[in-house]
Amino acid sequence: MLCFFTMFMFALSIDWCWEGDMLQCFNEKKEHCDSSFVSYTNESLSLFGGNSQIVRITCTSILALEIDIPNDLVSIWILLNNTKLLIKTKNEMLVNKNVENSEYFLFNDFMKTSKNNTSNLKSGGVNCGGYYNKYCLSCMSGKMSCKQCEDGYSPMYDINDGYDGEIVQCANVLTTTQYWWCGTDNENYLDSNKKCRVQNCYSGDVAGSKGTAGTCKQCKNDYTNYYDNYCHICERGKYYDGHDCVNCRSRCLTCLYKDKCTSCNSKYSNNYYGFCYKCEKGFYFDIDVCNKCMNECGLCSSKEKCDICINGYYIYDNSCFVCPEGCSTCYYESGQIYCETCLIGYYLDLYSCKKCINCLRCKSDTVCIKGTCSEGYYEKQVYNYVQYYYEYQCIACKEGCLTCTSDECLMCKTGFYLQSGVCVTCPNTCSLCSTTSAECIECQQNYVFQNPKTIECDLCSSFDINCKTCDSSFLRRCYECQSGYYPSSSTNMCIKCSLTCESNGCNTVTGECQTCADNYTITSTPGVDCGLCSDFDSNCETCLKTTRKCNKCKASYYPQTVSPFMCQQCDETCGNKCDQEYGYCTSCKLGYVLKLDKQSLICESCQSFDPICQTCASNGERKCITCKDITDLPVMGLASNVIQPVWTTVMEQMEFVPNA
Repeated sequence: MLCFFTMFMFALSIDWCWEGDMLQCFNEKKEHCDSSFVSYTNESLSLFGGNSQIVRITCTSILALEIDIPNDLVSIWILLNNTKLLIKTKNEMLVNKNVENSEYFLFNDFMKTSKNNTSNLKSGGVNCGGYYNKYCLSCMSGKMSCKQCEDGYSPMYDINDGYDGEIVQCANVLTTTQYWWCGTDNENYLDSNKKCRVQNCYSGDVAGSKGTAGTCKQCKNDYTNYYDNYCHICERGKYYDGHDCVNCRSRCLTCLYKDKCTSCNSKYSNNYYGFCYKCEKGFYFDIDVCNKCMNECGLCSSKEKCDICINGYYIYDNSCFVCPEGCSTCYYESGQIYCETCLIGYYLDLYSCKKCINCLRCKSDTVCIKGTCSEGYYEKQVYNYVQYYYEYQCIACKEGCLTCTSDECLMCKTGFYLQSGVCVTCPNTCSLCSTTSAECIECQQNYVFQNPKTIECDLCSSFDINCKTCDSSFLRRCYECQSGYYPSSSTNMCIKCSLTCESNGCNTVTGECQTCADNYTITSTPGVDCGLCSDFDSNCETCLKTTRKCNKCKASYYPQTVSPFMCQQCDETCGNKCDQEYGYCTSCKLGYVLKLDKQSLICESCQSFDPICQTCASNGERKCITCKDITDLPVMGLASNVIQPVWTTVMEQMEFVPNA
């Protein structure tokens, strides 16, 4: 059975914590507070309990306390300090009184009367033969005296009761006219003859007359003989070890002996074979393991049964379902979902939450909480003549205004600037302007700030006619110039490419020369200037304009085809005569002739050209001038390209006879 009641306190900062089985209030934040099954919001305390039908509450620091109780609550013991106390059930008043100290309230069907008959309700006690006995549990048959008192109270009589002190009542403290019926404040009870008997006595029970306590030789199990021979059970949290009451284990609320808990305290509510275990919130105990509750469930007793859902969800058929939009807490009843509290930014309208319109927190669609107006609205105080108090409305600022008073804008929205308390649209040349002053913060693309800075921006080309693109900082700096120009590092304005460059040969952003002027070439470290071709290589006549290469050398030299692409001397077989661009031999030194392909970097020796040639033409022409002596001729065919007239004369001089 789920026990639930709600308390409304007139105190601003109170923590409610379990101290053992007592719910106690604290004015300051308490460390290690056990607030299990306690929810305190909006000055309302909700307490959820298991099968407990008895509640013990203490709070001596509040002036008023209101309690809603369920029908199945049996009793409340409460300790207050001159506190106005209201106890209700289903909006019907049960108790309305001022409690100076402690009170015990016992509830039953007779006592839970309608609100038209609440005057008959008394707090605790019973009616014995027409005489009301406070703190009494049962009456003597047919008599006005009490037979047995509540725990903590003892039989007593009052000599001023109007019956010569013969009516047995109950008390824990005596006045000057009251006396203990059994001679002391103990747990004796009375028999039908008003004689004192020891409660829970097993054997050796001897009755005591008025003013004398009863005695007992042996108490019942779990009880010990304490305090003038009356039986007293060990207090909660202790067990009797045969000699004394000793503490149970710290997790036990009650126990039979050290290793056998019969009930667990609120922190360790799961009893498994006499040992107490604790599961964290959102977990349930199953045999000897804590398992996670289903999603969105804050408290469950099994995998399939959720008892309490987390905020934002309601319970239906033991499962949790999300609350409607804006609901912080809600519940399901008779096919309908009802919102109880709303999230910030929503207000409760009957049983649904609606979004605040012009403010962050509100009471209704027209009434806002002070200091919560949304951006673009200002707060206006309005007097409520129906309920006689001031309330607040949020009124829209003028166009473009982010924060304002009733007649003046203080800060503008993006795209507007403040001028004489009015928000003005930023000019087209400015993409972002100050919301509090007439000053541009960011210009449109290809615009720069004016000098001095104003709300307007200048077109990049009006700042510098040769500028193509301005710096992204919107400062008066050119980033890229028109062809033939580049930005100066000192003035940030466009200047012409270097004279060593072709007119449009430099990079328009860095100024680095990419195409040099005639007789110039790229320097070893590229920069805005080119170097003279002759500075690159003194033997070079012309260089490439875009690459550090010689493409034509002086006489007797030709360009290298691999790095560093400088001039190298013609091969010595060329007689220092070769093509100045490609290095092909154009003549040969004495004793050499040009090769047949005529595109060779070297000349061929005369003997390689004709083995029997003595001397070749001096200009490298493939022509034999004189031949070797005939006796030196090898036995082989003769070269066909030997000058025929010279060859015939030799044969004739030799008078050669074939087959001789």
